[in-house]
Amino acid sequence: MEINKKCLNSGEPIPGGRSDKKFSNGLNRSRYHNKKRKEKLEKFKKIDNQLHLNHEIFEKYYELTKGEEGIPLDYLEKQGFDPKCYLGVPHKLGEDTEPDTFFYSYKYKFKYDWKTNSIRINKRQWKIRPRFIP
Repeated sequence: MEINKKCLNSGEPIPGGRSDKKFSNGLNRSRYHNKKRKEKLEKFKKIDNQLHLNHEIFEKYYELTKGEEGIPLDYLEKQGFDPKCYLGVPHKLGEDTEPDTFFYSYKYKFKYDWKTNSIRINKRQWKIRPRFIP
């Protein structure tokens, strides 16, 4: 019994050969895998671009406030800030988030103030761990 399989990339019928063939030729196989790899890279680039935009916004507003006052979340979102895009502290965002929880983004950390719906930006303090060198 012969099953008519289709190429994953072009949809062409697959000529005879191994029973587990997925592509009609080597060119279609390369194109398929290159497309998959490109889609994966585009997702990472989108996240990285958002992290960099958040960082630029933090630099701008930290110089103005020095961490003394909160900046309205609505105002930051109009600038392009995405509060779900940060590098550290894996907490759920919501009313149950601890009030002193900081979220890290490169050299800045930010904290939500749920009462005023604002964000306070501070510089991150780096802890350097001593290394044992024999």
